[in-house]
Amino acid sequence: MNNFRETPLVLAHRGGRAEYDDNSVGAFADALAHGVRGAETDVRLTKDGHLIIMHDATVDRTTNGHGPIAEMTLAEATALRLKRCGENVPTFRQFCEVYRGRDDVDIEIEMKLHGDEMEPALLDRYVTLLHDEAAEILVAGTYAFTSFSIPTLKRFRELFPEVKLGYICGELTEQTIEEALSVGCMRIAPDWNQATGPIAVKRAHDAGLSVNLWCSNSRDIYDIVKLWGADVSTSDIPRFMRDYAVSTQSR
Repeated sequence: MNNFRETPLVLAHRGGRAEYDDNSVGAFADALAHGVRGAETDVRLTKDGHLIIMHDATVDRTTNGHGPIAEMTLAEATALRLKRCGENVPTFRQFCEVYRGRDDVDIEIEMKLHGDEMEPALLDRYVTLLHDEAAEILVAGTYAFTSFSIPTLKRFRELFPEVKLGYICGELTEQTIEEALSVGCMRIAPDWNQATGPIAVKRAHDAGLSVNLWCSNSRDIYDIVKLWGADVSTSDIPRFMRDYAVSTQSR
């Protein structure tokens, strides 16, 4: 029997933006079909109050359209097509449907709107929509809401005490560990290049946090984050990195 457990688990960063179109439903579905059981995506809010998948504040880089998402309706945003694959810009619900019924996945849902940059009522609407749509479709325990913004994470925790949260940061330090713990995060996600090695990862583990060292975009980096003890690692080339992880299982 093969008892291989992929560690660190590879998360498809925006579905694998170097292998497929950035944040497309097809990217996530294809990655999952290739055995990539982790995913990371980005969620924004249209002007009429709906959730769509998009990393940037504007649609210019990845679509055939122009302008800020915050000034578009859901119909306007989802009518746009992604440049490489031609798919329509997806809703958050469509992303979630890729993973419906899966209890073997690890999903990070990054909140691109930050509580220190928006009206409190709008922030509450945003996190409530995120919570409710995810809870309706995704299997409990398989996903976490993440952010660079402590105020956003704090408000999410206040409104929904049961949710899993993750803190995205640059450095992995005593301070960032304390910040993550202050809002009840279960994971911390520092840039691997600023994580300062296995001692810092051990500190995070000792504090009860799992660690995502991002991004593993080469064999060498994956080997480093594996050696340092990362639990998961986001990657722009998740299909390639997952295959590499499988090939090195005996190490």
